[in-house]
Amino acid sequence: MDRDRSTLVEELFFRAADLPPHERERFLDGSGLDDDLLTEVRSLLAHDRAAGSMFSAVVPLNASMLLPWFGGALGPDV
Repeated sequence: MDRDRSTLVEELFFRAADLPPHERERFLDGSGLDDDLLTEVRSLLAHDRAAGSMFSAVVPLNASMLLPWFGGALGPDV
């Protein structure tokens, strides 16, 4: 894929990723891109969802887990 197409895929991926999942397909379908580019963007979105799901399942983000590292307090005085 040449640089222009790669940049376009990246831009479209980030724009689609910012949308709620139920709006992404409509956005992609209305983009006017060829099937190869749309396939690439959809693949990136699928991998992004899978990685996000895996990360949140393995590492639950909880600020209270960080408290011991900051002496039990989080805030502007940290």
